[in-house]
Amino acid sequence: MTFRKLRYAMLLPALVLAGCPINEVPVANAGKDQTVKEGTVVTLKGSGKDKDGNIVLYSWAQTGGPDVDFDVLKNGSVIKFVAPETDMQLQLTFELTVFDNFAGQSKADSVTVTVDQIKFFGTAPGGPEDYEHLLTYFDQLTPENAGKWASVEGTRDVMNWTDLDTARSFALDNGLVFKYHTLLWGQQQPSWIDTLTPEEQLAEIDEWMAEIAARYPDLDLVEVVNEPMNAQPSYRGALGGAGETGFDWIIKAFEMAREHFPNAKLILNEFNVMVDDGLTTNYLNIINLLKERSLIDGIGEQAHFYERTNPAVIAANLDRLAATGLPIYISEFDLNLANDADHANVMKNLFPVFWNHPSVAGVTHWGHLEGSIWRGNAYLIRADGTTRPALDWLVCYMDEGNKGNKDKKCKVPEYVHPGWQGREFGLTLEAIMHDEGMGVVSGGTIAYTDDGDWIAFKGVEFQAGWDTLWVNYAKGNTDPGSISIHLDSLDSPAVATVDLPPTAGWGTAATVEQPWAPIDTTHDVYIRFNQGPGVGNLNSVRFGKPIPQSDINLLPDGGFEAGIDGWQSWNGSALSASTDQAHGGVQSLRATGRPNDAQFAVYNLTSVVAADTSYAVSAWVLHNGAATDTVRMAAKVGCASGDTYPWLHNHTGVEPNTWTQLSGNLAIPATCVVTDVALFFEGTSPGSDVYLDDVRVVPPNSNLVSNGTFEADAAGWSSWNGSTLSASAAQAHGGSQSLLATDRPNINQFAVYNLTSVVGPDTTYAVSAWAFHTGAATDTVRMAAKVGCESGDTYPWLHNHTGVEPNTWTQLSGNLAIPASCVVVDVVLFFEGTSLGSDVYLDDVSVTGP
Repeated sequence: MTFRKLRYAMLLPALVLAGCPINEVPVANAGKDQTVKEGTVVTLKGSGKDKDGNIVLYSWAQTGGPDVDFDVLKNGSVIKFVAPETDMQLQLTFELTVFDNFAGQSKADSVTVTVDQIKFFGTAPGGPEDYEHLLTYFDQLTPENAGKWASVEGTRDVMNWTDLDTARSFALDNGLVFKYHTLLWGQQQPSWIDTLTPEEQLAEIDEWMAEIAARYPDLDLVEVVNEPMNAQPSYRGALGGAGETGFDWIIKAFEMAREHFPNAKLILNEFNVMVDDGLTTNYLNIINLLKERSLIDGIGEQAHFYERTNPAVIAANLDRLAATGLPIYISEFDLNLANDADHANVMKNLFPVFWNHPSVAGVTHWGHLEGSIWRGNAYLIRADGTTRPALDWLVCYMDEGNKGNKDKKCKVPEYVHPGWQGREFGLTLEAIMHDEGMGVVSGGTIAYTDDGDWIAFKGVEFQAGWDTLWVNYAKGNTDPGSISIHLDSLDSPAVATVDLPPTAGWGTAATVEQPWAPIDTTHDVYIRFNQGPGVGNLNSVRFGKPIPQSDINLLPDGGFEAGIDGWQSWNGSALSASTDQAHGGVQSLRATGRPNDAQFAVYNLTSVVAADTSYAVSAWVLHNGAATDTVRMAAKVGCASGDTYPWLHNHTGVEPNTWTQLSGNLAIPATCVVTDVALFFEGTSPGSDVYLDDVRVVPPNSNLVSNGTFEADAAGWSSWNGSTLSASAAQAHGGSQSLLATDRPNINQFAVYNLTSVVGPDTTYAVSAWAFHTGAATDTVRMAAKVGCESGDTYPWLHNHTGVEPNTWTQLSGNLAIPASCVVVDVVLFFEGTSLGSDVYLDDVSVTGP
């Protein structure tokens, strides 16, 4: 700061005559220290004392903090000023010196004014539905996807600003803080950028920034680079690559942003940093490079994946980021927890670490509305508009009127851990869902595991028949590593130790299987990581017994004898049914004209798979290349919480012109709310044709209804009459949940399940379901079907049960016959016929073949 001093100039009396008493110097009092909010009018009232004279002059000087302009009042003892705007807490210091009528000068007395920032609590709207409740709970806005390059310029030089204009205008019209997200990121970037030369890429980056600056010239907060450590863009070479600093490309990006946005605060953003000291150090290295060049104005930390992180570790590393002197933006906070009480309690423990920190400008929650949020269980507002307990607590906690009394006023429901229960064939413990842990980083997997790190699951209920242990992990180094399993205490002897040999890379998972000594009691399970460094990225641990595989293939024509219906290519290959090669039957699928080694053959499984289920997948492949090559069988597992791409079998030794089998398991996690699941084949060098045949995806049982027990959700089911469907724990025939149909407007088809992809002609299927209704009297529940063939549709009743007693589970059963002459177009199972005014529950729905 610039030293500023204000003094009243006046003539002082002449020095006292020789022989007179010595003057005692006066004493200055600058007043009490104050803490105020930015924008507050501050008054400093000074005073002075003098034993043998009078105070005739007051001199104020600002000695610390950003300069403020102050007014002098009264006799100079009082000054007033407006506390400056700030994104982080700052301190202003002032000194008061007083003079008496004998020219005596006091020692300077200091006063400190602490200026607290007015913090924001924001959200990230992704669609129109997100704006309905926004102004009620939030005062800051970050567009979730609208500002990403691929969203605006998915096609080169064709700009789509619609959603971004909506977000920006909404913020301006309602006085909300607006943060631009994001200029550069290694994901959701336009695909066309990869087809350009480095020189062309740099020109396009410059053009992209210029377009934004021209359209939104008054942006205050601009996120320049997102996830510089975890998702570096493919075009970073155009920005200088690693260069001398290791991060020249980031420096160049900020230099360009500073040129285009000279008045904006430029921010760097990253996730999962504060969970680990080493990651925080790595992030600080980049931040300091930018700070040395005066290119960065704020630090972004997303705060995803902190559900089970120790708040003390977060707090310590938050202090390290704050030591840079830069404000911190908690930019994408969320807690992906399904249980309301668990969600609220973790919020209560973690949110204050951010909110109370003097360097945090504010917190942005990454979305808020159920069904319109990146991580499925992180919502704060339910789809019906009611609030979860965590939001109720947040509103109370952030209310300044509750300051000093928050613990008494702001309550959360008690959380009782439900434990972990499996089924007959086992229990899969998804690593990221652990209850406690130390030293690990949680994202889509448990990563950065070193010797002594651990995670724990509380109250695991084992079953006597479980005799096998499976560990799914990835490991991209050759250092020795293992996990050990301990019951009830980390200090107890290991009951199992599993070595983790290298896989094909950190992104390539493998499964280790070994015997498990059966037990039938409940225990806390501790999983310790041993050796290392980089023991392995842990995905899941499963206790159980082998699942007997059915003879059902979820691909209705995996032999391609009737054609290639349902298959597509993601890389532009030409697919056809061919008689040139065949492993079984007379035809196979041929992929030709492959432009690269990406996904040449893809089949969508979304409608026929379910959470917490493993499927046996196999296929036969042949290529006509000149040498041994790779054919990889992999999958996309899309869940509401995010997507993964597991390799099921990466076969690097497929001989040319030889049929070779690929086989593996496709596991859908128990926590997955299924959004998009696909099987695909890739990895083969371009220049040859690839053939597929006898592709099979086999479920663990013969039920063609992938979600007939509703233990996870109501996925795959719909209503034709507008009823509301949900998985409910209010009633259950088997397990703990059933399908609830409520708000039925009429007696028509309230619950519908599509079977088109899993049934075939000339086949009769046994159909069974259990029904329950809450009416006052005996009523009808009808189980029926639509059988749609090219020749026309029929609607057979499978079981018209007119005597279903209220509040009693009743079985429906019948046969669904698909005619031999039917070319299947649309086959569905549905339920109808129950009088209005009651809710209907369904459970244990099954459709099995002969």
